[in-house]
Amino acid sequence: MSKGNCSKSFLQKLQGSNSVIDNMTHRYVRLFPILLGTSRPGVANRPFALNCTRSIASSQNDVVDLTENPFFQKYADKIQHLQKSNPEEYRKRLDQLKALKQSKREEGKVETENKTSQKSTEKKLPVTKKTKTLDDILKLEMVMKLKAEDIQKLWVDRYANKDAVCAVISSQSYCVIRTILEKYPVFVFPLPRKDGYEIFVGQFSNNDIYFTSLINYQQHKENAPSQLTLNHFTELESEKGIVLMSGPVFDDALSVTDAQLLAYQVQHFCTEHPKLIRGFNVSPQDFDINSVISSLDTGLLSKTSSLNK
Repeated sequence: MSKGNCSKSFLQKLQGSNSVIDNMTHRYVRLFPILLGTSRPGVANRPFALNCTRSIASSQNDVVDLTENPFFQKYADKIQHLQKSNPEEYRKRLDQLKALKQSKREEGKVETENKTSQKSTEKKLPVTKKTKTLDDILKLEMVMKLKAEDIQKLWVDRYANKDAVCAVISSQSYCVIRTILEKYPVFVFPLPRKDGYEIFVGQFSNNDIYFTSLINYQQHKENAPSQLTLNHFTELESEKGIVLMSGPVFDDALSVTDAQLLAYQVQHFCTEHPKLIRGFNVSPQDFDINSVISSLDTGLLSKTSSLNK
């Protein structure tokens, strides 16, 4: 998760104050687990010091240093006897040894090149690259033959029994969301907890939104892991007038309800309070998190009231 332009100023203000967020985030956040890789200790070969003649030429005039072998001293007498009694057999075995060493050297070179290539590829993989297209989830050719209403039912049914959040967003609504977040890509989203709120930082990139807890973000900056990603698939936007969204929940620190609320807040703040998003990005030093919490509370109360009617 890369760092937004506004974040440094906002976090400096946050860390230097006694605001409500300083207390809430440190009390209620559960950090994303960091997996530490361990490597097995290798066995080092100690140098083998010998005072003896070092090299003997093979039939190809290549040099094979037998003293490098840790068993040379143990078999030195037998080697010397073979050299004197049967020079032809001695040279034959030297050639075999040379061929074996060359084979191992080439194998080691290939293995090293493969590891280097793999590491290079891993470094080039973008963190925020979407790994799936809509065609990987639903056959696009088949979906294109369906009505928007049928696609919506198919999409919702697909995630009905999964730990995930999903939605079918109208093209008009998503256009508003995308327009706001492309210009102001970072915002903070409060999640209600038992005694307060846990704050999450959300960042928009390539039609996806990446969320991580604020304390996670403070600790790891641009290396903070994404705890939830909302993927927006826009392949049907022009043809069917809809955008499909999904967000599998893999983090133990988040529930499906948390994911649903974060998804709701994206739409709520982009459509109802875009000035708050703009203010966070443009003037973070003047930003007040309480205005976000107040707006969310009001919006949730309004939504609850409308559902109860």
